[in-house]
Amino acid sequence: VILSALLGIASGATYTVKISTAPKGTHGKNHPGTNSIVEASIQDEDGHKTAFTKLEIKNKDEFQDGATDTFAIQSGIALKSIQCIVFSISGNDYWLMDKVIVIYKGKTKPFVNSGHIGLSTDPKEGKPELK
Repeated sequence: VILSALLGIASGATYTVKISTAPKGTHGKNHPGTNSIVEASIQDEDGHKTAFTKLEIKNKDEFQDGATDTFAIQSGIALKSIQCIVFSISGNDYWLMDKVIVIYKGKTKPFVNSGHIGLSTDPKEGKPELK
């Protein structure tokens, strides 16, 4: 607990993450949604980060074209602030994330994929990880 206080890290947190998958036709992609497994990690400016968490909603097909999905990421640490979010994909089904909003302690941090960088384990289609 003392070390956590010195580092500015509390002992647990829940982050709300709203992810919008790009609509059909974005950046020339007919199907920007995915059925691959997507994981995310949130990082602060000091390099502290949450563990990668599988993003899934029970009884729902996530990451569909043009859809926005909301996830709760539970972490053993509370970050001081939100610097970035890292996505990882474990499948070769291409995914194009459009924008993300992370909500924590009443503060909202938006991120936009302005470079239209897609995720896929197939290097011809995208990157396996996006920060």
